Amino acid sequence: MDFIILRLLASSLLALADSCICGVDVITQMDCLEEMLGESLRVSTDRLDTSVIHPRYLEYKPKPSYESRQEERRKLILEQQKKSRRVSLDLHRTGLPTTKKESKKLEKELNNGDQPKSNKSQESTNKSHEQYKGALMMSEWMVEVPTDLEANWIIKACPQGKRVLVVANKGWTKAYGRNGHEVLKFVSSLPGGSYRGGTGGSSTCLDCILCPARCVLYVLDVIYWGADLMYCDAEFRFFWLNSKMAELGEQHVGGPGGEEEMGVDGEMVDGKRTGRRYQLELARTLDFSQLGNLPHPLHPDNLPRLDGILFYQKEGWYSWKGGKTPLVLWLKPFMLHDVLGLPVHPNYLLEKPPQYSSPKMDVTEIDDETKGINKPDSKDAGNKVETRTVGENTNDNIDMT
Repeated sequence: MDFIILRLLASSLLALADSCICGVDVITQMDCLEEMLGESLRVSTDRLDTSVIHPRYLEYKPKPSYESRQEERRKLILEQQKKSRRVSLDLHRTGLPTTKKESKKLEKELNNGDQPKSNKSQESTNKSHEQYKGALMMSEWMVEVPTDLEANWIIKACPQGKRVLVVANKGWTKAYGRNGHEVLKFVSSLPGGSYRGGTGGSSTCLDCILCPARCVLYVLDVIYWGADLMYCDAEFRFFWLNSKMAELGEQHVGGPGGEEEMGVDGEMVDGKRTGRRYQLELARTLDFSQLGNLPHPLHPDNLPRLDGILFYQKEGWYSWKGGKTPLVLWLKPFMLHDVLGLPVHPNYLLEKPPQYSSPKMDVTEIDDETKGINKPDSKDAGNKVETRTVGENTNDNIDMT
């Protein structure tokens, strides 16, 4: 911008000098020069002024804006996946294993990440913390509506709760928050989650939402279930997940008789068995046609509340430790009308933040506001699990969303 202004100034001065030589009115030339510079340097305080770039599109670097590049980045990632199923994705996916050797390393980490306690228990805890910190795949706000949304995207209703990574191995099942800290420890029927049934040597890794009020772990995605599914497309991952969950049946993953809910230090809550039995449930999958007739409440007694809608690109891999990805998009229920032109139940509209007007507002402002939306009305005194909104861009979010 500065270079352009200097060029304009230099050109104008040369023109002015020529005018003086030719006897042209110098005052007139000075007026023209002032007008040119005024147009070049003009700063508008009107956010709707179309003669200047809207502040929303100046938030992200490099330009063009982050939002306008969402479709472009998505196509690039998908193209990279097609070229090589073992390539490191360069767009916010630096933690993704890139070779069979690294894939084996992930399997080894799942099986060896939690060693028996010893004098170095604190060191072991810190190791697990770093191992699972930032492992969950995060979504982006849907700032552009994909042209193939109805045909090539899988839609899931995301309940309110705490986003957790559930790892079953070595005879235990543990849930880790986005920061990598352990929040639950229990025995489960997942492969590797219990020594009962001879599954202690297997492993399972799931992307879940923890809803303590209902004692339910809602499963969003699968990363490992007897095999590494990270490089499988979302459509196949969900097929595999649905099949395995159907085989598992309705299973309670924590309860009395050694299957108690455990605290982060391995002790029972308040030194007592809670008797709480956590149940695994699949997060609800929706057809696009159902979005325009989304009931309220979505779950019985509005517990848990619907936090948002997740959109998964069918061909996308799971971005392990890759942060946000344009292959998973996020909308709050009250945004469905503004973004997709779909009717919205009036009760969802009541959840709008005070300053929300439309998707044209600053997406970071939307995210800041939605962090506090849909807090559970009831609080379990015996449960210390965080229950912030999933609000995908903060995702204990899901920060996604």
